[in-house]
Amino acid sequence: MELKNSNGKLKIKTMGTYTKIALKNKKHAKMVNTILKKEYGLTYKTFNGVEYGCFVTQEMENEDIRYMNEDEEGLKQIPHFKRPIK
Repeated sequence: MELKNSNGKLKIKTMGTYTKIALKNKKHAKMVNTILKKEYGLTYKTFNGVEYGCFVTQEMENEDIRYMNEDEEGLKQIPHFKRPIK
């Protein structure tokens, strides 16, 4: 399922119980995540040194791709997909 708001700046992809929210300009995502964290006292999880906030940053996408292509556990997921995943 994919949802967009009327101005096309907010995009929500739902996969099972997970939701991925991306701004068109990923540079703004890090700033928005920081503001939300400070304003609402949020705690984000960190994987491999990358903080996973509400909005997808370029760093998060890079780590997800690295995980799927290089990590032992990532390689076990969707093994029928041709690597490298981009």
